[in-house]
Amino acid sequence: MRRLSLLGLLILTLSPLCLRATEARVIQNIDFDWYFYPADIQGCEMDNSRFLSWRKVDVPHDYSIEGTYDQKNGRENGFLPGGGVVWYKKELEWNPLWEGKKVFIEFDGAYMNSTVWLNGYKLGFYPNGYLGFSYDLTPYLVKGTNVLSVRLDNSRLPSARWYSGIGIYRHVNLVTTDPVHIARFGTCIRAEEISTESARICIETEVNSPEACEVPIKASKW
Repeated sequence: MRRLSLLGLLILTLSPLCLRATEARVIQNIDFDWYFYPADIQGCEMDNSRFLSWRKVDVPHDYSIEGTYDQKNGRENGFLPGGGVVWYKKELEWNPLWEGKKVFIEFDGAYMNSTVWLNGYKLGFYPNGYLGFSYDLTPYLVKGTNVLSVRLDNSRLPSARWYSGIGIYRHVNLVTTDPVHIARFGTCIRAEEISTESARICIETEVNSPEACEVPIKASKW
């Protein structure tokens, strides 16, 4: 994937200008109708024959908070159980609007040591339980029912100095863009010169493209 760097200088006057991509991205929340299993299952990412019998939950979801308070659990986890491995699965039906587009999944947060698969293909492993992360689903989507699998591992306790829980405890979104698109967190804005009358702003934008090509950028009035 080629990355292009665009550098724009804007002068804030009575008629300010802004840079915008030629096509907007579409963000779809998918917090609802996940399937949850509170134990580890070897090979679960490849076996989709039984998950529809799992408990149905919506995210954000924390499994630890469902436990019983007990001093033996330790104050680091708020005296709740909290350890172990859990699984989540979700069905994603093919959307014709995805044709010719890039489709990403964005997790705002999942605690912790998350591994994510789509249709049995491993998308990646992310150990941090507090920061968000994203994966490109495009190469593995099929025109039918797609199954997303998420394994979380919080076996080693205590894993933090405060209550952490275990689960997909923040929102999850699907993001659809054109093949040529502004990268996630790909825009940086800096104020280089500021006075009481004007400000000089530097905008640096990272554009992702599957191949070398010219990327049209429009400047328009607010």
